[in-house]
Amino acid sequence: TFDTLSGRAWMTGTVAALREEAVVNLDVGGHGLDLGGLPLDRLFFREMPPVGGCGDFQATLSGPLSRLQGEGELTVEDGKLDRMAFSRIRGRFSWDGARLYSGLTLHEADGRLVLTGWWEPGSGDYQADLLVSHLDFPVEQLIPEFPGIRGKVSAVVNMEKNETPLNGAGRVEVYDLRTRDGSVLPGQVILRGTIDDTRVRIADSFLLLNGGRLALEGEVSWEGEPAYTLRAR
Repeated sequence: TFDTLSGRAWMTGTVAALREEAVVNLDVGGHGLDLGGLPLDRLFFREMPPVGGCGDFQATLSGPLSRLQGEGELTVEDGKLDRMAFSRIRGRFSWDGARLYSGLTLHEADGRLVLTGWWEPGSGDYQADLLVSHLDFPVEQLIPEFPGIRGKVSAVVNMEKNETPLNGAGRVEVYDLRTRDGSVLPGQVILRGTIDDTRVRIADSFLLLNGGRLALEGEVSWEGEPAYTLRAR
């Protein structure tokens, strides 16, 4: 047992040498870890968005180091990812020696977010499926020009980078819009788009308002400084 990241971590089990290669059988875990202290930029070899929260985890690791396998679970309380905040998220993961499989679930009031997929550190390839249902969301975290506006979000997004550049597609609905003082705003936004390495292109999308609709198109880019363009007609 040892102190790290403002919390406690532990490791039990055996490490044995077999034909000049170490073979492990370990249970590891941690409690009350400050995720803001994780060196994610060094782990992923790129600049990562800031994270925060208090994390607990438990995992088992087994096999020779060259073919290490494992599985475990993670819970984060009062978490933060970039400008997104959440009260609690739970996840399970497994590692088969080449590919990391994971599933994360977030519950907030009557809303839910589920993220599943896999990642190969060796190739950088990954696949992810995101499902969001009735999740309360501060719109200003995505669009600062709308301060104090919240709404419900439902979404289905699929992304994949598998021996090809990133590609993906998704549908997002934003509804039940309201201001900080609880005043209800009319309208509903339906966004459909495609995703590549540098931007999301929005098309076949609409703002529904008072029985009519406005067609929306544009893009959100994160190449360099984040920027977005949205046109209505």
